[in-house]
Amino acid sequence: MKITKKNIILTLLIVLLVVLSVVSYKYYVANHSFNYIKKYSVMRTNDIVVKKIVGKFFSKTLSKKDIALYDKKIFDKKLTQEERDFLSFEKSKLLGMYGERSEKFTIINKLVNASTTNKSIKSASAYDILHTYFEDGDLNKVLTAIAKSPYMSKYTAVLEQKRNPFVHKNLLGMTTAEKDLLFMSYLDAAANFEQSLAITATAADMYAEYYQTIKPLVDKKISDTFIQTSLKNFDRSIVILEKIEAGKYRLPANDIVVGLNHMAGALQRYEKENIQHSGNYSIDKIYEDSVKLAKESAPDLYVYTTYLQSIYLSNKEKPTRQDISRIKSNLSFIYSGDLSPTSFARRFIEAKNFSNEIFGKAPVAKLANIDNGLKIFLLKNGWTEEDFQ
Repeated sequence: MKITKKNIILTLLIVLLVVLSVVSYKYYVANHSFNYIKKYSVMRTNDIVVKKIVGKFFSKTLSKKDIALYDKKIFDKKLTQEERDFLSFEKSKLLGMYGERSEKFTIINKLVNASTTNKSIKSASAYDILHTYFEDGDLNKVLTAIAKSPYMSKYTAVLEQKRNPFVHKNLLGMTTAEKDLLFMSYLDAAANFEQSLAITATAADMYAEYYQTIKPLVDKKISDTFIQTSLKNFDRSIVILEKIEAGKYRLPANDIVVGLNHMAGALQRYEKENIQHSGNYSIDKIYEDSVKLAKESAPDLYVYTTYLQSIYLSNKEKPTRQDISRIKSNLSFIYSGDLSPTSFARRFIEAKNFSNEIFGKAPVAKLANIDNGLKIFLLKNGWTEEDFQ
């Protein structure tokens, strides 16, 4: 999500109230390192349906009708409750791929509130409910779901305890910046309870992005509060990854991939701002791990993850031959796909109309100047030579 600067100045006075209510957090840097996960403890089932879906995706034969493949298996009494819940979670991902967001939301809302759902799937489903704000920009939908949820309502209690000035404010009277701040506060609150890498890492990334936005505009004490919250959630992400590495905790692959992507995003922001952080990390390795895991177990995130990796590689001061080869391989899979209104290839075409660090004209043009195949594709679909300047 690109955090807007619009109305940011008007929001700063209210932000001061948030700062006063934030409990100071002392984060550690020294004596804490992290060895990259060699084998992820991923929740999975050996069911043929999941394997078939992954195979169809990479052979580009997957279609909306394949959602039905999940239905019979979900009600198979031979499966455990955890396996059925996992298949329901996987089905929700496929529904999301094909724009069936209402049905997807119904499934994850049921999973997060059912007493029989295990903790891992509850946490991953909680992130997906929060993530609706990314997908639809509809914060009211998220807040309504939280208010009605016997499981997620505790997030609001945390914000009330901290006297968050936005928690009960009418959304109609809120600026975009205020809504973003409230959403970020809910992510941070959820991270107190959930073992979701997606929740903690998204919070780390967004708070770091917001720090970059407000740093030139506000007093250092205010901006430091945001980077400390980012680092706190980055540390939380490390703890979850260490549990996964040790085999003490499992998550759906989708949650891990989202988390790794946002950890890579946060690290790029820390690097740009010279922020010291926990752990010894290679952003390249994080993206390699994320792409590999998406390819194996989270195909709905494969294209997005390879795209993020490509942007990162293209922004290096001197991309290596291997970097360039990876970029071309990633992009060819994307722009050789369908051109439906919701496809990623369509986003490439429409990017020239937007200014955005991820989906805007500048990053796509930069990639096209590296991969001539993408440039030819764009020229055939409405771009001009001037667009690449």
